[in-house]
Amino acid sequence: MDGFGNDFSLAFASLVAIINPLGLAFVFRRLTICATPSERSKLSIRIALYAVAVILGSYFFGRFVLGFFGITLPALRIAGGVIVALSGWQLLNRSEQPSAPEVTNTASPASMAFFPLTMPLTTGPGTITVAIALGAARAERSGIGVLVAITRLPPGYARGRCDRATLLP
Repeated sequence: MDGFGNDFSLAFASLVAIINPLGLAFVFRRLTICATPSERSKLSIRIALYAVAVILGSYFFGRFVLGFFGITLPALRIAGGVIVALSGWQLLNRSEQPSAPEVTNTASPASMAFFPLTMPLTTGPGTITVAIALGAARAERSGIGVLVAITRLPPGYARGRCDRATLLP
């Protein structure tokens, strides 16, 4: 496989694993239960644009922020792995709690586009860590495949999320 294919495969697989578009479709549906399909579609596009901006910002400027604070790339990779592992461990070991009473969402869907739907649900700490790690390593390669994966994943995710959200009960 050529450099482009390797870069694309690495970035796409890493981002899909961290973002988990299938799991987030249910969260999206739950948070936008009162929205019309048209509002959900517009909201998905807005979330995708915000996600691309956050990921590209992390990709291009993350290593400068790391350098400013004196954080090395291996330390970032270890910390990111620990964060993802601890999050998964907490999900596995959570005790069953009685369900909370239903809370109706009174916020407009547009007001939820950046927080909580983009940050931290779609592009949380794991996604930002992956983007910074990919960006820091781009000096060794062209990075075109990574950029294509970054810019294609959230818009495709938005279209799929909208379609799935209308199919979910």
